[in-house]
Amino acid sequence: MIKVMDKFSQIVVERIGYYVYGLIDPRDNKLFYIGKGKGNRVFNHEKCAIENSTSNDKLDKIREIHSAGFEVIKKIFGHGYDELTAFAVEAVLIDEHWNELTNEVSGHHTEVNGIKSVEEIEEMYNCPKTILDPNDIFIALNVNRSFDRNNDLYKESRSWWRINTKRANKVDKILIVCKGIVRGVFENSSWTRGKDNKGIFTATENKTHPYLNTDISSIITFNQEPIRYYNC
Repeated sequence: MIKVMDKFSQIVVERIGYYVYGLIDPRDNKLFYIGKGKGNRVFNHEKCAIENSTSNDKLDKIREIHSAGFEVIKKIFGHGYDELTAFAVEAVLIDEHWNELTNEVSGHHTEVNGIKSVEEIEEMYNCPKTILDPNDIFIALNVNRSFDRNNDLYKESRSWWRINTKRANKVDKILIVCKGIVRGVFENSSWTRGKDNKGIFTATENKTHPYLNTDISSIITFNQEPIRYYNC
């Protein structure tokens, strides 16, 4: 029986630098997770699936693969990077393969460096910067994956957020952000718990607020979290 590789040799750990990797289901050869790291990071997901009972799409997929008698295929998409380059490559790959993945959130700085249409690039570099009122108390919600100009923004963005509702109910605004641009401003908001105990907001949309269609990416960055609090 061929021994399954579960770590790099020490000399590889010392030389490989930061890298971007993918996890692939051997049953259908489909990519289901993209990440970045260094050392033995690529092997840690399987160890986590075996050693603890945490449930999420990625870990459950790994357990299914193991239960079927297979091992996860691990691919290195690029290596020898510094950390910032690895973040950028990860963000682009996650954007490209998002519908196939179990990643819960997008890559670091994807709102700035991720895949965009030519129209989005034009807007990003040719719209005013957000000038925040320092007294504002708001939550910014990242909707890179669900934003569509033709859809009802309120309906599409108001649920299901993993949020602290007690904290969220202290804010005076909710900003809906897509790829670094403020696409919606909601006021007079309140939060309740819905399906899977996730937060749902009720609010009034302000379609003339000065924050609308401004670039907030230099002030609010989401990295791998879809929620950011400001002054709260």
